[in-house]
Formats: sequence, C-alpha cells, structure tokens
Amino acid sequence: MECLVEWAAWAAWVEWVCKPIHFTKNYKKPSFYWAFFLLHTTHMIKPLPYKSDPIIVSMDMCDHNKHMNVNYYYKMFDNSYTSMYMDDLDFTPEYIASGFSTFTLEDSIRYLKEFRLGDKVYPSFHLNNVNNKLLHFVGILLNEDGELAAIFETVLGHIDLNARKVTDFNAVSYTHLTLPTTPYV
Repeated sequence: MECLVEWAAWAAWVEWVCKPIHFTKNYKKPSFYWAFFLLHTTHMIKPLPYKSDPIIVSMDMCDHNKHMNVNYYYKMFDNSYTSMYMDDLDFTPEYIASGFSTFTLEDSIRYLKEFRLGDKVYPSFHLNNVNNKLLHFVGILLNEDGELAAIFETVLGHIDLNARKVTDFNAVSYTHLTLPTTPYV
C-alpha cells in the first residue's frame, strides 16, 4: 500500500511538471525536474514520444573500462534529437539557408547505468518546452530491460545566422512548434 501511495504522489507530481507551459520572457535555466523525476524511476519506464532506432554498442564505442564511453552517450543523444529536429520540427536545410538555425546553449547528461559491448540502446526524446526563442528537449536512453540508463536535457536558442545572436522564431515556425498537434510536444 505504501508503494501505491508513493506512486500516486509521483504521478500527481509528474502531471504537474509535464503540463503544457511556456517559458516567460524572463527565461531562467531549466530546473531539470525531468532529471530528478527520472532518476527516481529507473525501473521499466516507457520511452518518450519520439523514438529513434535501437543502437548496438560496438567495440569502437567502448573505452578502457569496457563500457560505452561518455562521448558516445552525447553522440547518441545528439543524433537522435537532430533527426526529430530536422524531420519533424521542420528545421530543414531550406530553413537554415534562409539565415536561421539553432545553437546549443546548455546540455546536461546523467549517467545511471552502463552500456557494454553488444548491448542495445533505445534512445527517445520529447520537446519539453518552447518559447519565442528557445527549445528545451529531454532525452533518455533505455536498456533492453526497459531500465533508464541516461537522461539528457538540452536548451537550444534560435539564432539569426547573419547577426550570430539569439532571435525570435518567425510566427509560422513558432506556431508550428507550439501547436498541440505537433508531434513529440
């Protein structure tokens, strides 16, 4: 019974944290609630909405400790959300050619379980929040048992490539990113 009460409290907390909100103009750094929540729920969690294909840990990904090197955690996260970012959120080569892109402003990775040679890694992502200048992504890596192995958060700033400064999204892009029907929001 105690476990059920604890789970209900977590579920209420998650519902509160995950409700649709928008950053204010006075943006502060992400609070990393996701990392705190996911850190306490490492057993059998569901992937986030955008799922990337599973990746098998190869010998070149392993370091002297015979597990996947931290560089490859970042590479997996980056490759996975970049596909979502380009294919599903419309940050296409044409958009970049128009003089706008995004730059990474902040990253955070929590390493919870190791991956070893031959292990399957299941990356998934969620566009957690958007404001007129920023995107906040959350990603996780699950192992074959559905256990949480790593948590990633990143904040991207929308950039005017000519001025090399953070700028507002145009109205069409911002509307697309904030629509309730936008995948993975």
